[in-house]
Amino acid sequence: MNNSEIFDTLKLFIKLYPEAELRDIYKSFFQDEFGAGHIIDNPVEARSSFDRELEAMDSYGREKAVPCGLGHNFCRIPMDIIIDGKVSADEYFSAFSDDAESFLLPDIEVWKQKWRGIWDLISNFESSLNNFQKDSAEIFS
Repeated sequence: MNNSEIFDTLKLFIKLYPEAELRDIYKSFFQDEFGAGHIIDNPVEARSSFDRELEAMDSYGREKAVPCGLGHNFCRIPMDIIIDGKVSADEYFSAFSDDAESFLLPDIEVWKQKWRGIWDLISNFESSLNNFQKDSAEIFS
């Protein structure tokens, strides 16, 4: 993990999501490290949550995958492709859960060290991020 790569990723993230908060950046980097495995302990509950989220969504016509964090492990596939009829909810969820089952979760202590280094760079963007101090306190608690 190199600092210029992290810095470039942060600049792009803020450009793509100008309303982003620190918690959004944390979620993106966390998802790249842990994938969906951290939320699919119970597949039935995960599917129910997925269906509720899908039901509440409107499509914005997004179809392109967006890398999570540095994009070395995972990307986010917009659920718009389900709403717009490009992929069925069953196909999408199946791919999502297959990834979760096949990915070996990293050590949480290693992640905490990585995040500390990432956070040090993010602090340069503090003025661009709403609720920076509040989010920092919650993430590190």
